[in-house]
Amino acid sequence: DTLRVMGSKPKVLIIRMKHVNYLDGTGASTLANLIKDCKAKKTKVILSAVQNQPAKLLERAGVKSDGVSLSIAIDYDEALEIAKRL
Repeated sequence: DTLRVMGSKPKVLIIRMKHVNYLDGTGASTLANLIKDCKAKKTKVILSAVQNQPAKLLERAGVKSDGVSLSIAIDYDEALEIAKRL
């Protein structure tokens, strides 16, 4: 909803996941839908510092880095570097 209210669409959305140590199916589905919506609007998504459990669940949900519409960064600094290249 926040992206819809913003008006102009961002070129890149960085989602910082450093403090997300657990993700359930609903959270994974919501995140997958957000990424899908961003892809449709040509907004690149970067997930940073994804911990082990959320990473496994997202992978099972079909959320995988393609280096184009979705990238996964080791940390926030790497996410910023990726964003600068886009």
